[in-house]
Amino acid sequence: MAKFLVLYRGGDGSKLSPKENDALMKKWGAYMEKLGKAGALVHGAPVQSSAAVQLVGKAKAVKAKRAGNSGSYVAGYCILEGKTIQAIQRLSLTCPHLTVMDGTIEILPLMQMP
Repeated sequence: MAKFLVLYRGGDGSKLSPKENDALMKKWGAYMEKLGKAGALVHGAPVQSSAAVQLVGKAKAVKAKRAGNSGSYVAGYCILEGKTIQAIQRLSLTCPHLTVMDGTIEILPLMQMP
């Protein structure tokens, strides 16, 4: 089975009401449970985008604020395992990040190291 890095980008949840946020968290819980039952979930977590920094270029300059728009920010990640990238795509189509928050999902195959 191949492993894939799944990045959840964008999706500003700061404008959700407490009730909407609770509903979203329940959907995420159900989605993560689905991934687990499918045998695909290796690991995953949300990230604290507001605390991110960038190291840039040969000078290794540290930027306290990242470049790009909020839609490019990583909101969370998963390591998923599956036979093909298409199998991971099918699992990702029901992710609440797409349906509720209008974010994007990026799926990257991980290279196997000897």
